[in-house]
Amino acid sequence: ALEVATKTPIDAVLVDIDFPDVDGTSLVPSLLELHPDLVLIVMSGHATADSAISALNAGAWGYLLKPCEVPKLLQTIRKGLEHQQTSRENRMLYEVINSTTTDLVGIASPEGKLLFLNNHGRSVLGIEGPASDIRYRVRDLHPSRELTKLETEVFPHTIRNGTWTGELAFCNPVTKRELLTCATAMCHKN
Repeated sequence: ALEVATKTPIDAVLVDIDFPDVDGTSLVPSLLELHPDLVLIVMSGHATADSAISALNAGAWGYLLKPCEVPKLLQTIRKGLEHQQTSRENRMLYEVINSTTTDLVGIASPEGKLLFLNNHGRSVLGIEGPASDIRYRVRDLHPSRELTKLETEVFPHTIRNGTWTGELAFCNPVTKRELLTCATAMCHKN
């Protein structure tokens, strides 16, 4: 399996745990290293909670019991491939946002944890380090006097209406150097 995976682009793999010489779960990290987006589904005829947890913790997309009905198998593969496609599209959009826009673009969780800040935003605010190493909350990027405006005006308006646009002060989270800019906040509504 590993030999084929090194030579062939693949989107999905079914791995049986019960090989005679090896535990199929041990293949999961190696396969994911070769193909990080791989939809890897582990199957077992002798499933235990520990084997399922081990497979999922290793990075498997799913875990199925054998014998498995074909519709269930196809549904699991289909969902995995849909997730894979969405992940690839998101990564592509992040790359485009990072490399082409001269706007400061940030994405935060509903709890206010900064999940993404594009390269231009990192540069303008003086934030160093890799994009994957963001440890800030939205409130860390604004002077303390702006927090009331964020909490009473920007966030409620954005949640109600989907967007807010206006002047907003940003700052470097360490040095607190300020930058006043026109900002747009957007909220995705499910």
